[in-house]
Amino acid sequence: MLEAGTFVSEDGKHTLVITSVNFQEGTFTGTFTATETPLGAFTYPESAFTGSWLYTAERATINYGIACSYRNDQQGYTYVLRDYWVGTSGDTPSQITLSGSRSYTTKAGGQQLFSFENLTFTRQ
Repeated sequence: MLEAGTFVSEDGKHTLVITSVNFQEGTFTGTFTATETPLGAFTYPESAFTGSWLYTAERATINYGIACSYRNDQQGYTYVLRDYWVGTSGDTPSQITLSGSRSYTTKAGGQQLFSFENLTFTRQ
C-alpha cells in the first residue's frame, strides 16, 4: 500500500517526498527535489507537483506518474522548469524505480533537455 514517505535516488541527486495519499482518486501530494538543474539545486513546491498512482489486479504492482512544472511568476516569467517521471514498484514500496525527463527554457531563448533512466529511489 502506498504511504507517505521520503525516497532518495541511488545517485543522491533526486528526492521524492510523498506527503499524503488519496486512495479514492489514486493521487498523492508531495515535493520533488533535483540537485543538478540549470538553476542549481531546486525543489518543486507542492503547488507545482502532481502525483498519480494505479494498482494492477490484486495490488501486485504500482504504476506511478509524477509531473512537476514551475515558472518564476514573481520575476516576470524568465524561465520554466519541468520534470516528468514514470515508474513502478511492488505493493508496499521500499523502493520505486523511476525514469524521467526534464526541460528548461528561458526568456532569452535558452532550451535544455535532460533524461534519466531507471533510477532506484529508496525509502529513507
